[in-house]
Order: sequence, then C-alpha cells, then structure tokens
Amino acid sequence: QGNGVVHANSYASITSIGSTFLMNRASYGGVFALYENANLTMIDSVARNNSATNGSGGVVFAQSNCRLFIESSLFFGNKATLSGGSFALGSGVSLNLHSTNISSSIAGVDGGGVAHYLVNDTAYQRQKQVSFSITDSLFFSNSAGRNGGGVYSINHLLVIRYSTFERNDGLAGAGIYFRHNT
Repeated sequence: QGNGVVHANSYASITSIGSTFLMNRASYGGVFALYENANLTMIDSVARNNSATNGSGGVVFAQSNCRLFIESSLFFGNKATLSGGSFALGSGVSLNLHSTNISSSIAGVDGGGVAHYLVNDTAYQRQKQVSFSITDSLFFSNSAGRNGGGVYSINHLLVIRYSTFERNDGLAGAGIYFRHNT
C-alpha cells in the first residue's frame, strides 16, 4: 500500500466530474495524495468507504500549498487511522466545499470529516490567510477519537455559510473544533 490511488505533485491538476471512488485503501490518502501545489476539483462525485490504513486522509491527503474545490459531492463511510476521515490537509492547503455531504466518516485522532492543520506556523504562513470555506453543506454523523467530530481546524481562516452539522462526535468540538494561535 502506497499513498493514494492518485499521487500528484509539482503543480498537477486533477478534475473529477461524476466519478465514483469506492473501497480504496492506502497508507495516506485513500484516493488522493497531493503535494507541492497540486490542484483537485471534484464535482458531482462520490467517495465511499475509502481508508487511510496507517495514516491520515481517508479520501484526500494534501499538503504544501494545494488547492481543493469540492462541489455537489458525497463523502460517506470513509476512515483514517490518524486524522481526517475524509480530508487531511496540511500547511498552505485551501479547501472550498460547496453543496457537499460528508457523513459517517471516522478518524482515530482528529477531524472525523476534515482535519486541517497549519504545520510549522510562521508569520508568513499566517499572512497567507489560507482559506477553508464550507457553504451549503452537511456534516452528519462523523466521529473523531479526540477532537472535531465534523471538522478540526488549526490556524486557518474558517468560513461557514448555510451549512448543517448534525450528530457528529468528538471529545471536544463534536461538530467543529477550531483554534487560532496568535
């Protein structure tokens, strides 16, 4: 098992429209492992029962300035041994979720649905104002072994509009665990 069904870096751009990703397994990023400015667009797609067996990101593991745009998609029953049952995102990663359903995803540590970390926090990273926006979306019945049953976000600009968080579970922040270090 390697990293992701799709491993992309160096400004790669991936678009998924009307696709289904079912029961894929990898150490990190059950479906997508993205590095170094890679871009991912998913529209009208389904990711179901995928897993990160030894790490984070049941569907997507991304770091190093990647950009993700997800619209009208379903993420159901995904899991990660560590963080991010569906999405595990690191430094400089921007995520925009629109009209998307993330349900029944499980993380052994943080972020049952989404874990968004800012690693090696510096003044430069804070000035970049990496965005994480959730619009008209549903987080339902996700769980984390520690914090952020639906969403776990550290040091990002988090914007939530017209979205529902229901029946998520975590030790702190069942729906959302958000912390901004200054």
